[in-house]
Amino acid sequence: MLDRGLALTQTRVERELSASQLMGRVGEWLGNNDFLHRLAELGGAPEGLNNRVQLEAYAYKGVKEILSDELALDRNSDALRERWGEDALSALEVRGLHGAAGRTFVRLEAILSGRDATGLALEKAADPNQLVLTRKEEQYLRLAQEGRFDVLDPQFGDDPYFLPYRDLWYELSSETRQAIINGQKLWTKVATYWGQVLNGQRPDGPQPVDWWGVRGAALEHVEQRAHQELAALEQGLQSGQASPDPIGELLQRLDVYRKALGADRFDRLLERVVSQETRDLLQFRDEFVKGKKTYWHMVIADGKEAADRWDAEHYQPLREYRDTMLKHPTFAPLAQAIQNEAVAIHNAYADLWRAKEGWWQAYLNGESTDKWAAQGQDARERLARLDPEAAALWGPERTWHLDGEYRAEAERRARERQQGWQPALLPPPPRVTDRSWVKTDAAYPIQSLIQAEAGRWNREWYEAILDQFDVVNQERYRPGRNQTTYCNIYVWDVTRAMGVEIAHWINTETGQIARADEIREAYKRGYPGSTGKYRELDANGMTRWLREQGQEYGWVRVTAEQAQAAANLGIPAIAALEKPGGIGHMAMVRPGEYHPTLGPTIAQAGSRNFTTGTAAEGFGQNNLHRVEYYIYQGPEMQPRGYSDQEIHQRYLAATSDRERFEILKPLFLEAERESGIPWEIHAAQWALESNWGKATPKDVETGKESYNMFGIKGTSKPGTNGVVMSWTWEEIDGRSVRVLAPFRAYNTVVDSIRDHTAVLNLPRYDAARQCNGDLACVAHALRAGGYATDSRYPQKLLDVIETFKRW
Repeated sequence: MLDRGLALTQTRVERELSASQLMGRVGEWLGNNDFLHRLAELGGAPEGLNNRVQLEAYAYKGVKEILSDELALDRNSDALRERWGEDALSALEVRGLHGAAGRTFVRLEAILSGRDATGLALEKAADPNQLVLTRKEEQYLRLAQEGRFDVLDPQFGDDPYFLPYRDLWYELSSETRQAIINGQKLWTKVATYWGQVLNGQRPDGPQPVDWWGVRGAALEHVEQRAHQELAALEQGLQSGQASPDPIGELLQRLDVYRKALGADRFDRLLERVVSQETRDLLQFRDEFVKGKKTYWHMVIADGKEAADRWDAEHYQPLREYRDTMLKHPTFAPLAQAIQNEAVAIHNAYADLWRAKEGWWQAYLNGESTDKWAAQGQDARERLARLDPEAAALWGPERTWHLDGEYRAEAERRARERQQGWQPALLPPPPRVTDRSWVKTDAAYPIQSLIQAEAGRWNREWYEAILDQFDVVNQERYRPGRNQTTYCNIYVWDVTRAMGVEIAHWINTETGQIARADEIREAYKRGYPGSTGKYRELDANGMTRWLREQGQEYGWVRVTAEQAQAAANLGIPAIAALEKPGGIGHMAMVRPGEYHPTLGPTIAQAGSRNFTTGTAAEGFGQNNLHRVEYYIYQGPEMQPRGYSDQEIHQRYLAATSDRERFEILKPLFLEAERESGIPWEIHAAQWALESNWGKATPKDVETGKESYNMFGIKGTSKPGTNGVVMSWTWEEIDGRSVRVLAPFRAYNTVVDSIRDHTAVLNLPRYDAARQCNGDLACVAHALRAGGYATDSRYPQKLLDVIETFKRW
């Protein structure tokens, strides 16, 4: 009840409520069906009466009876004071409700709201600001106690209890009104959060601020709901009526209840409601599902081989218990639901893993990655429901162990392309004094004064092309009002001048880069983007294009150091950052120094334009780890010499061990530079594993040739041409055993050597890199790292090395 000490209102209503005004308010109330029946009861309406006209007649009869009672009190002041009390009558007088009609009005409000008439009368003189704020707080608490979290925007008119306060809004101060509005907004968040929890749904966000202390009441309802769900589960299992799919949905809801209640409170609830067998299975579920997640978390962080070893050691016993419970006459449905949950998690992660592999294969082959990106997004959407706590691991920005392997391969291929390319011998670039060609319209493709052919570059020409646009002073790149910047326009202009344009305008009909002459022609009819045929990309869009389609146009992703090294040779290099929800940023890496903490040297347009600065200045120190770097490595950059296919064909045509060895030796030397493992070891492994190139795994059914020179298994991933199944010998418990195993298959012997080099780059062979060229040390370190099971493997390698040393 409101405190008696609340301040009296300063506004006194001079005119008291009349009987006709009273009846007018009663008429408004009768529009509410509940109020109609309540008032009709006062007039003696028989139970079950539903005729509205008759109900209204009884209602008015009841009102008149109360009014007559109050009129009688007007003729007996002692009885009036005894009925209402001096304080209440004084409060009613402030509101003009001290007459018989006014007192009748208050009594009717009390009846309809379930309140005490005298207490309600005392409130009539209270400060409406404090009164309404107090009653709103009571409303929120009451809704929470009743579990009414479905009411997201409660109004006084929705609840008979608050009938007496409906007319006070216009008497409130602006501050009070704003406080009520803010409270309503907060309640919406609170009710949404707890409503989702009660329904067993993961809340959309963190628990909101609890101004009114509703959490305790909410948790009582959560516990009641969990009790009902658990009791239904136990009854279904014991009666044989339970089935896996509904149980699976129930388990997801129980996870939400447990998180809300806390593990201790939830466990006490389990002890009260379900049997020991059910509790054991639920505990097993925690371990089984957690184990499946742990396996894939290890795949992400440490690679599939490490995860498979953990699985064999730690997860297999859980499978044995699962298999036992799947046959249990009572609890098999619960065990099956747990199995289904683990399978769903496994499938989502496996699909994401396959999408990543497919994406990299497409990227390395210069094919579109859109299909794989879409599959990865679908898998992540499932994981958002199945393993939301690990979003930092499976999210798109997380680097997986296999990403490191593939990125190394991408970088290796980029370096291979660059080998043999030399900066062009060109005359000095022309000096630029007139820049009238730098058009102001940023989206219009300009024709720069200094231009180069793709691949015909050197450092001097690259710097001249970067500087000719005068990015600091030209209006085309100057930051506009409303924080409009033109970083992407500068990068577009530079790459066009270098002869290797990146996408800024896309032809929506072909999906390809729109030609400059197309856009210039479209400009004659207005802005090209308004036709629907052409789409203009901002910095985010251009960064995504580089990431997803750039490979098709010769752009490959590299490290910051490699981007700087390429720029110093005159090769165009781009720094790009996608900002979800923003417009991103781009810059050109220009010839200069690489700073370990500040990044490469760049030139940029943006919020601040400069011709020479650091990546930290352009992108922000905190964003450097998210910046992507791309350099051009298209067909114009291909090295002179034999192609992969030509080496492959020469190798197949060779007729002696030594001839095959000499053909591959340059590749072994390159492998040493890539892996830090002496080239002699690479060559010896080739000779030993393939019998000097004469014996490689072939598929036992199809006869498919693998060109697998090193006996690399295909358990964790395939080769460039899939896998073959072939017989091999393994040393198990000291005995040689013949087993059928998958081996990676390759398109060429060059692919096999590259893959072998990538394998030796794994961290488990780091010890071999610490041997300082000691071949015996390296051989033993490789076996210790798990490369081979044969105890004589190191000596065999050394024997082979002695053979080709004599050549």
